[in-house]
Amino acid sequence: MKVEVDAAQVERIQHDVTDEKMTAGQYIRTRLTTLKPTFNRVENPFRLLGLLNTQQWLFFLLAFSGWVRFAHSSRDSIRCC
Repeated sequence: MKVEVDAAQVERIQHDVTDEKMTAGQYIRTRLTTLKPTFNRVENPFRLLGLLNTQQWLFFLLAFSGWVRFAHSSRDSIRCC
């Protein structure tokens, strides 16, 4: 995939990256609108699990079993006696 970029875009990108030094306060003021939650409707997780095919189920079960095994072994290493 080829993306065409004109000289004005390149100059603007280079200017944004190299010339502007933004303080933490300026960054937070410009990003407050992006920190607001979107409140999108969340899908039912059980319905989504029903959409998995066999390979995806195997990957899920493998990852879940690894997570459980790691959690169990971490719990054992915390014991002091």
